[in-house]
This record gives sequence, C-alpha cells and structure tokens, in this order.
Amino acid sequence: MDSVMKKFCFIYFLFLTQLIFSSLAAGQTKTDSLLNVLATRQEDSLKQDARIHYVNSIKLAYDKSYPVINEGIAAAKSNNDYPHLIKLYNAAGMMYWQLGISDSSILAFEKSLSYAIYIKNDMGIASADLGLANVYKNTGDYAKAVKYALDSEVHFNLAGDTTGVARSCNVLGIIFRQQGDFNKSIYYYNRGLETVRSMNDALLESGFLSNIGVVYQEINNMDSAWYYHKNSLAIRLKLGDKKNIAISYGNIGSLFKKEQQIDSALFYTEKALQIFEETNYVMGMMEAYIAVGDIWQEAGNHQKAISMYKKAEELAKLGNLLPTLLGISKNMGESYQAMGKYKEATEYLALYIELKDSLFSTEESKEVQKMEIEFQYQQKHLADSLKALEREKFVLIENQKQKAINEAQTARFRIYLISGISAFVLVMAVALILYRNNKKQKMLNGIIAVQKATVEEKNKEITDSINYAKRIQEAILPPSHLVEKYLPESFILYKPKDIVAGDFYWFDYSAEDILISAADCTGHGVPGAMVSVVCSNALNRAVKEFGLRKPNQILDKVRSLVIETFEKSEKDVKDGMDAALVRITNTGSDKKEVQFSGAHNPLWIVRKDSKEIIELKADNQPIGKFIDAKPFTNFSHPLSTGDSLYIFTDGFADQFGGDKGKKFKTSNLQKLIISISEKPMRDQKIILEKTFEEWRGNLEQLDDVCVIGIRV
Repeated sequence: MDSVMKKFCFIYFLFLTQLIFSSLAAGQTKTDSLLNVLATRQEDSLKQDARIHYVNSIKLAYDKSYPVINEGIAAAKSNNDYPHLIKLYNAAGMMYWQLGISDSSILAFEKSLSYAIYIKNDMGIASADLGLANVYKNTGDYAKAVKYALDSEVHFNLAGDTTGVARSCNVLGIIFRQQGDFNKSIYYYNRGLETVRSMNDALLESGFLSNIGVVYQEINNMDSAWYYHKNSLAIRLKLGDKKNIAISYGNIGSLFKKEQQIDSALFYTEKALQIFEETNYVMGMMEAYIAVGDIWQEAGNHQKAISMYKKAEELAKLGNLLPTLLGISKNMGESYQAMGKYKEATEYLALYIELKDSLFSTEESKEVQKMEIEFQYQQKHLADSLKALEREKFVLIENQKQKAINEAQTARFRIYLISGISAFVLVMAVALILYRNNKKQKMLNGIIAVQKATVEEKNKEITDSINYAKRIQEAILPPSHLVEKYLPESFILYKPKDIVAGDFYWFDYSAEDILISAADCTGHGVPGAMVSVVCSNALNRAVKEFGLRKPNQILDKVRSLVIETFEKSEKDVKDGMDAALVRITNTGSDKKEVQFSGAHNPLWIVRKDSKEIIELKADNQPIGKFIDAKPFTNFSHPLSTGDSLYIFTDGFADQFGGDKGKKFKTSNLQKLIISISEKPMRDQKIILEKTFEEWRGNLEQLDDVCVIGIRV
C-alpha cells in the first residue's frame, strides 16, 4: 500500500472514531445503577459484587476506585469473605499496575494470591499470578515474570478458563519479545490468537493482532506489520474501546516514523497521547511520551525530545520500570550529546549501560529458558499421565462390557450369582484403588511434613540470624541514656522497615561540642544493615582516629573510607549512604552555633515562637562512589535558647498512604513539624509516630524511618 492510500484509510478510521465514541455515554447508566446499589444496599455478597463491577467499569478513575476497594476489603475481612478478598485485592493490584505504582501493585497481588492459595481457588491463583507476571515484566524481573505467567496458564487450565489461558500466552509473548526472542514471542501470540478466535472474543483478538504487528515491525517486516495493525484498529474502532484505539494509534504512528513520514507519525502519536491523558492511563501516557520524544529526536528537535523523555522518566521512576528507564536513558544521552551537553549525556549513557547489564544478564536469560523447559516437561508428563489413565479406564470398561455380554448368554439362574460376583469384584477394585490412594496420600503427607519441618527449621535459622544481626546493629547505635544526658530536650523516632535496617543514627560528644547524625544507607533489611555497619564505623574512625570535628571534613573522610572498604571487593560496589550531620557548639552564655553538612538530606531549624522553617540544604551527592564527587559544604548558623533542629531520612516523607494511597511528601512533613515545634520533644515524637501510622493505614511500610529533633 502506498503512502497516500495509507493516509486515506486512517483518515476514514478517524471519522469512524468520532461516531463510535458518542455511543459510550450509554455506559453511564450502568455506573449510576451500581452507585445506587453501593449507597442503599446493606452489606452482603451482592454489594461486594457491585463494588467489583463498579471498579472495573470506571477503570482508571483512581480517586473513585481507591475508597470503594478499601471499604470492600474492610467488610470482607470482618466477615472472613475470602472469595471477595481475592477479587478486591486483585482489583487493587490492577489499579496500581495501570497507574505504574509497582510496589503497591505487587503487594496487592501477593495478598490476593495468598488468600486464593489458602482456599485453593484456582481462578484466584491464576488471576493473581497473571497480575504479578505483568508487574514483574514491566519492572524487568523477567525470571519472576515468566514463572508467574507459566503458573497462571496452569491454573487457568485447571479452572477451565480459556480466556485466561490466552491472556497468559499474551504476557509470555511480550516477555520474549522484550528479550529479543521473536520466534518464541510469535509462538505464544499465535497460540493466544487461535484460542480467542475460537471463542469469538473480538477485543482480545485485536490485542493479539496488535502485538504480532509490533514483533513484525521490530524485525523490519513492514508489510506484515501494517497488515496486523490495520486489522487490529478496525476491530477496536468497531468496539469503541478508547484505550485500545489509542494503543493502535500509537502503533501506527510508530510505523509512519519508521517510514520517515514524521508529520503523520507525530499526528497519530499525539492523538494516542491525548486519549491516554483523558482516560488517565499512566502506562499508555508513559509510552506515548517516549514515542513523541523519539519522533522529535528523529526530526532533530532534541529540546522537545528531552522534554517528552523527562515526563516519561518521572512516571517510569515512580513504578521502578527498569526496561522503560533503559530506553529513556539511552535516548536522553543521545539527545544531550547532540546538543553538546556532554556532562548530562555521560550521566544518562552511564545509567543506560548499568541498566542494560542488570536487565539482560546471561544468567537471567538461562534461568528463563530453564523454567520454560521445565514447564514444558511438566506439561508433557501430565499429558502422558492423563493419556495412560484414560487407556487403563478404557480397557477396564471394555473388559467389563465383554464379561457382561458373555455372562448374559449363560443360563438365567446364574445371572444373580454372576451379578453378585461382579458387584463384589467392583467393590474390591474400588476398595483397592482407595487403599492405594490412601497409602500414597499418607506417603505424600509424610514427605510434605518432612519438607515443612525442614523449611520451618531453615526459616528459624534465618530468623535467628537476622535477630542476631539486629543485636549487632543495636550495638552500634548510641545508647538512649547517653543521648538524653547530653541532649535532654530531644527525641529519636526510629522505625526499621524490617528486623534490621539501612537507616541508623550516630552520636559523639566532647567538652566543646556535640555531633549527631541521621543516615540512610543503600537498601533496607539485611543488605542495608550490612552497609550501615561499614558507614557507622567510618564515622567513628573519622572522629576518633583522624580527630575531625567539622561536619564537612568528617563526611569527606567517611566517603573516602567507605570507598576504600568497598574497593577491596573484586566486584564494583556502589553502595553508600545519604546523611545529615550536625555539630552544636557553645559560643556564649546563652548562645550556641550549629554547623551542618549533608549528603542529600537537609537540616531544618525552627526558631522559638516562629512558624517558619530555615532550611540548610545538603549537597546533591551521596557518600560513596559518585561520577561528579565534590568536597562537602559546611554551613554555620547562630542559635538561641529554645530553637529546634530537625534531621531525618526520606522514609517518613516517601510513605504511601492516606485516603488516596499517595506519598506523605516533604511539604506535608514541614507543615507537621511547624505545627508541633512548640510542644515538648517527647510529645512531638508521639505525634509524629501516630501521624505516620494513621497515614500508612493497611499499606506496607515502604522504607526505614529516622527522624531526630533537638531543642537547644
């Protein structure tokens, strides 16, 4: 098809789009009916079903979905309603996934999966497995993505859900396409396409056609790519599905870009972006920002390209979508390089190399292949077992039929005797089968009991080791009575996410001054705790061994000690920490001075009887390996009696929660600090902890938390 004919066809499709979208208002009636049920009906199973249908009908309206899901989960928990808990947590996982919030999505799907496993609900297990496969696919954890996708296919088969099997094939097709294994990708897509066509499911058919078109585009088979994308768009226009129509527009824009028709490419891609923004489909918005950026880059307008890439980068970082960040970092590096901004180009291209090494390691590819081979073997073994069972059953039935025919030809008076014998044989056969099954089950139960005991023993060993690590970490923290002796008006709010933490606080004193720090090491849990021991030791050495007291000199020395420690490893270790380090000195009878130096984390000062925060900003660099490392800055500020100082890590402000499941944010932490700054320090700690827990609600704590307050 030549260029003019292509443009004519798609202008005609756009005209159809306007007609079809006008019919979507009919869906409002259904939504209104569901809202009426939610508002008027007493709590029961039908009301829970209405909640799930309502959330599915409004799709990406997060502000409306979140309260309904939370209300449903609370009601289901109070009634031990596990089937609806499975569906509600699955709906929450889908909502977070489409918004690009990966951590919350994984948490919701895992809860849905645990309840489904508990009540042995194959459909629930399959749906949660598929959700986890999608999230891990987007975050680049392909080994987990393949595992959950293969598991979902097994459980969809057990539940008799052919649509689910097709959806599992679709996810597997995407994973293998992203890994560059196009043959396997086409194999899984074609399997899914055959399934949905046999069911006359037009919407899913359009999805498979679209995905196959993407593969052909990537291998430069443009005729096939146009064929599949056109057929997919035609189906979606007929169905009036806005989100999927937008996806097709994006694909068509990509085809035009590949054929160097920039104006047409930009037209269709921006059309897709407009629909994604209208429907608040975050994943689509992110892909469209990248696509528009690619077009501007191709056209040589690198400033506009970077503007689009930055919007996509923000969404990808929110969801920790590493494969997407990989492409963005490469493109931004190239655009900055073309603009002559070599510093920015170097940073992004270095990030690209780091992500590429992480995502496409040989070991992970081998693990994916190994899991697929193992799955295929299990499938074949299962199929062979089922065939053997069917053959045995057929032979048994045929023998019984022949025996009955032969016996029927004998004398009438023997019929009752033979029937009795046959019945006896049948009962004994059943009894024998039951006996064998019971014996086998007992054997399996014994194996399971041994395995369970082994797992429990290993878990206990691991837990004991972690608890011992906690005692070691507690030993490096300054005793509370020592801090209270030299800083009587102070508090330390310390809440590790796990048993051990990556956050820690540090304290030292002399006749002339007091040093105190809040530090956040790379990671949390056991890895973070190990790094914290190295960093705490480096602080002690900088002060005790090298005799340093100025905060910036201490941080410079700590950085060199941490790098020196990790350089002893044969591997490139880039761990370190962010920190805020404060030195309080006496300058007169009632006058004091604070000196401060920070890595990413600032110092806040609230004057007595003031409602404003004075912020001493930290240097925008970590303590550890860094491309553009500079000496840390030292700040000095006079203090008066009654002034308050606050240092902290990022765990409090980054916690998700509240009515809409959003971050607490630094701005809200500032407002909270100002509102409580005149209260006694002990009361401030209680208020901060209560606020944190109420904000978090039922959500998992995201990171370690450390907040330190001091009144001078």
